Parts: sequence; C-alpha cells; structure tokens
Amino acid sequence: MGGGHYDVGVYEEEEVARVRDSRPVFHHDQAIREGRAERKVHPSLDPCGAIRESCDSKDHPNSTAIAILLDVTGSMSTIPKIIRDKIPGMMSLLTQNRLIPDPQILFGGIGDATKKDRAPLQLSQFESDNRIDACLQHLFLEEGGGGGGEESYQLALEFFAGNVPPACCTRADVERRRKGFVFIIGDERPYSSSTQDEILRILGRKVQEDVPVQDSVKNAGYYYHIFFILPNHTAYWGNEIHRKTWRDLLGEDHLILLEDAGAICETIGLTIGLVEGTVDSLQVGIQKLECSASTRIVVEHALSTLATNLNRRFP
Repeated sequence: MGGGHYDVGVYEEEEVARVRDSRPVFHHDQAIREGRAERKVHPSLDPCGAIRESCDSKDHPNSTAIAILLDVTGSMSTIPKIIRDKIPGMMSLLTQNRLIPDPQILFGGIGDATKKDRAPLQLSQFESDNRIDACLQHLFLEEGGGGGGEESYQLALEFFAGNVPPACCTRADVERRRKGFVFIIGDERPYSSSTQDEILRILGRKVQEDVPVQDSVKNAGYYYHIFFILPNHTAYWGNEIHRKTWRDLLGEDHLILLEDAGAICETIGLTIGLVEGTVDSLQVGIQKLECSASTRIVVEHALSTLATNLNRRFP
C-alpha cells in the first residue's frame, strides 16, 4: 500500500506485451462478459468492511492521498479507457514537475446502489507504483444505472467520511498537515442520502439512520478536497439542475466543467498544483503540460474559476 515508485517504462513494456498477447485492458470486466467470472466487484476493489490507507513511508515521507472515482454507468462508459491511457502522463506531471511530493493514487468505480447494480462501488488501495495500473484494470465497467439523473456518488463520499484519515491529514508536525484529494468524474447528481441498508450492504457499516449527502460531504471534507468533474459529450453535460446540485454541495470552484474528456488527467494534475500552491498561477501551470495547444485551452477554461478564487483567498 503506497510503496515503490511509478515507472513509465514498466507501463510501456506491459502495454506492448498486452497488445502482443491480445489481452483486454479491463480483464476482470472481460472475464465477466465471457462468463469466466461472477458478475460482481473484483475482490481487491470490494469496499465492504475495508480500509483504504494512504501512509507515509521511507519511500514516501510526504504522502498525499488522491482518489479518482469514475462513474461506470452507461452514460460514462468511455471515460475509464481515456483515464487508463493517460496514467503515465498524469504521474509524470505530478512528480517530475513537483506538483506534489509523494502521490498515492486510489482508483474507484461508482454505479447505482438504488437500482441494484452488482458493483455500485469499487475502490482500490492507495498505490504509488505500477500497481496503480492493475487497480484500474480490475474495474467492472457495469454500465448500469437507471437513467433517473442520479447515481450513488454520495455513497463513495460516505466511505471516505468514515475511512481511516490519510497520513497527510494526521502528521504530528502541524506545518506539514494537508488534505488529500477526491475527484469524482461523472455527469449526474448524487442521491439525497445513503440509506442504512446501502451503508451496511456495500460499506459493511451499521448506522442508526440514513446519512444525508451534505453530511457525507462535510465529514469527508475534513480530510479531502472534493471535486466533481463533468466532462462534455456525456448524457447530462448541459443539465443545469445537476450543475447547481454540485455547486451547492461543493462550492462553485469545485465543480469543474471539462469541454474535452481527453484532458481529464491534465486537469486533475493542475488542480492539485493550484490547491497545493506548487504552481504560481494557472498560466504557469498550463506551460508545464506536455499536451496539444487545444488541450491546454480546455484545461485553462476548466480551471479558471478555481484559479481566480484561490488568488482571492491567497493573493
């Protein structure tokens, strides 16, 4: 959990071997579709009764927890593939540009618990090395959901509200305490609450009553900066009701409207740099991106509100 270092060369070698051997990217998902595996969460991603730890270590004395949670319902089916291809670039952006010292990445998948998806929540461990790739490959891309404009995003937030706080929040040295990050990539709004049944059945916790999404946001927000990324060309891109819901929950600058889903990883990396103060300005951060001019424009548009508000708070 969180040991070692990410090696782009290892990723490239494994990708060559995967293509040569005609292996699928999401092998657990493929095994389910071919009837070789049961239609459920991969054991390594099952959150029921589980703990996900981001810990300091000799390799990573200044660890930072970064959870990237993907809506895996039908309206968002293309996003996991985009993310997977961009992992090496994101890790290089974070580490080589020193946007954050010791990133530890958790990947997750979010479905719809209310509609009885078989995998309504999938969460890997926090990892620092090439196990990040394996975590993503274990996702079940269920493509469920119910078309009602809501998914179980609030259940993921409730998990992080009750999970072990990441090391970056609990260090003895007050000056080194920081929050982790949670990025939810989706196109709908959360349910108004997580029910007692869902929390017991999916998270393995007993609670006395349903938990409103506002409480989950508040409690997870003690430990994490929470962002919702809404990509274009998804089913609910232009839905103002969904946008208002997320603005009301997280704040205007924590809803990121992304005109091109291909810029997700650059947007995540630069968001972290802006919040951590490791880039002097949005314009300086944009120049650090190794991408096309059009992608730079997309990222700049997406993060303009966040950058402006951060400048007002920390001139």
